[in-house]
Amino acid sequence: MGFDPGSTSAFAVLLVAIHKYNKSILILDEHYETEKEKMSTRPMWLEAMRLLNKWNIRQDDVRFIYDYAAAWFANEVNDKFGVGLEPCFKDIGRDKEKRLSLIKDCLLLEGCVKFNAENVNNVNEKYLFWEMSNYRTDEKHKIPKENDHAIDTLRYILSNAHYDEAPVAPPSKDPDDMRRGFTVEQDQYDTNTSDPMTRFYEDFYE
Repeated sequence: MGFDPGSTSAFAVLLVAIHKYNKSILILDEHYETEKEKMSTRPMWLEAMRLLNKWNIRQDDVRFIYDYAAAWFANEVNDKFGVGLEPCFKDIGRDKEKRLSLIKDCLLLEGCVKFNAENVNNVNEKYLFWEMSNYRTDEKHKIPKENDHAIDTLRYILSNAHYDEAPVAPPSKDPDDMRRGFTVEQDQYDTNTSDPMTRFYEDFYE
């Protein structure tokens, strides 16, 4: 779960799972707050806990990552709720553009980035899907610092997960494949698993 704390424009919270074998990214849920009176620590943390409860995810199973420039948020969460947050490995300058290019590369791979349909259906809402759909460079081919709170949150999560290159899909267990053995990763990754919740609980982490 990533946090991009803001006190004036927006505060983004993103809940993401990363498949431990094929590196596909699942955008489970998110909250995008633009009302200033709701951007303080307590309401935003309670909103984050609501997202976890919605998906029946235990707090102890989550890595909480925040923009290290917003130390006030981490300090207040620790003081009020007794939870320590993990500062992000922030990408600056060319590193930021490299990370954004990585996200773009992942989007170009079929099935690499998957969105919860709730946050895609209303394209007028400012969620991650909306930000990605409207992300543009300016006339100087620079990336403007606007409408990117959810994208920044995803960058923080991928950085702390050491997600440094676009994935390559693992081989599937093709019935016509006559090999006598498989690697551990191939053996544990079953493309024919039909129950999505089984796939989620067995193969997703972070």
